[in-house]
Amino acid sequence: MSGSLPADVRAALTLDRALGRLARFYAGESVRMTATFTNAQSLEPIEVSGVTFAFGRPDLSETIVPEGFAVRLGVGVWACALVPVLAGTWSVVVRCLGPSASIAVRSFDIAPLPAGAQPPPANLVASDDGLFLLLTPDGAAITL
Repeated sequence: MSGSLPADVRAALTLDRALGRLARFYAGESVRMTATFTNAQSLEPIEVSGVTFAFGRPDLSETIVPEGFAVRLGVGVWACALVPVLAGTWSVVVRCLGPSASIAVRSFDIAPLPAGAQPPPANLVASDDGLFLLLTPDGAAITL
């Protein structure tokens, strides 16, 4: 009896404008992240299932991106965006369940707005709690 094992999946996670290991953003600023899933052997993009993004907040609570707020951009490429207002270090974990389970983890800093600075205008379509942005199929935030 001959069978094949599912492909090993490698996950990678990038943040917009992230130059180093710890990226810094300001409270109220949108943070977009992209997860890329590849075949661990060939490094080619691979179709995955069961993709979720989960966030650890500075107050040690956790939240998962609601359904419809994580967008598939292409084979093995997923994105989501959030607008955190709580200052401190946040973490994000992205995972897929198939063809084999894989995760990627990243941290980023949210700094308080500088004195006198105005928060960005709230003209983006967001989840009920205002934390996650609704994205188009190409990953752009939807504006009102």
